[in-house]
Amino acid sequence: MKNISAKKAIDVFFRSLDAQCLDDPEFVKIEGSKADFILHDHKVVVETKILEKDVVGIHKENPKYTRLIKDLAKEGIIQSQGLVRISSDKLPEPYKKRFTNIVVGPMRGDVKKAGRQIKSTKEIFRLEDYKGLLLIVNEGDSGQDLSNVQSAMQIALGNDHSNISEVVFTSCNVYYYQAGYLEKFLPWINFNRPDITPPLGDQIIDKLHDYWIACLSTLKDTPIKSRGKLPSSEIGKIKSLALKNLIERRSNKTRESTQSVTRPD
Repeated sequence: MKNISAKKAIDVFFRSLDAQCLDDPEFVKIEGSKADFILHDHKVVVETKILEKDVVGIHKENPKYTRLIKDLAKEGIIQSQGLVRISSDKLPEPYKKRFTNIVVGPMRGDVKKAGRQIKSTKEIFRLEDYKGLLLIVNEGDSGQDLSNVQSAMQIALGNDHSNISEVVFTSCNVYYYQAGYLEKFLPWINFNRPDITPPLGDQIIDKLHDYWIACLSTLKDTPIKSRGKLPSSEIGKIKSLALKNLIERRSNKTRESTQSVTRPD
C-alpha cells in the first residue's frame, strides 16, 4: 500500500468538510499566530501536528537514549539488537520517567504551541464560543508505540491548555497492532479534556473519522480499515491521569501564588 503525504491528506480532508483554510492567501496577510483550519458548521478551530520521523531514528544518536537502551538491556527488560520499540506503559520506574522525558517530552512544545495558536485564532476572528481540536497525524514514525501516544495525550489534556477541547491521534501511513486483534489497523483515538471544557461530541468526532477514512481510501486508491475505539478501561485510566495532572498543576500554581504574596513579620 502506497504511502501518502500527511500534509496533502489533511488538506484534502478538511476541504472536503468545507473548512476555512487559514493558509489560503486571503488569510496570510492577517497578523497574529493562527491555527490551520476553522470548521464553522461545528464551531471548531483546528490545529494539526504531523509526526514525520521515526522516533528511534531521531533518538538513536542521543546519548541519554543510548544509555537508557543499554540500561534496559542490562536489566533484561529489552533486547538491544535490531529495531528497539519501547512501550512506556511496560517500563518500570524510574525507566519510564527517563523514557518519557526523552521521547514524549519534546511533544510538550508542540502541544503548548497548538494551544496558543487556537487561542490566538479565536481572538483574531472573534470565535470565543468555538472549541479547539488538536489533530495529531502520524506520517512516518513507525517506532512510536500507542502507549507513548497516550502519554502525549495525557500531557495535552492534563496541562493548562484550556483552548484545546479535544485531541485526536490518527495515522495516514503507519499501522498498529493491538492485543486480541489479528489485523493491523489505522488508529483513530480521541480524548477530551476531563475538566470543565465541553467535548466536541461523538457526532462530530464520528463524522471526522468517517471523512478521514474516506479521504485516505481515495488517496491510496484502496479500502482502508480503521478501528479507533480503545477499551473503556483504557480511556478511563487516561482521563483519570489527565485530571490528576491538571489538579496537581493548579494546586502548585495556587501554592506558588500564595507564597509569593506572603511576607514574614
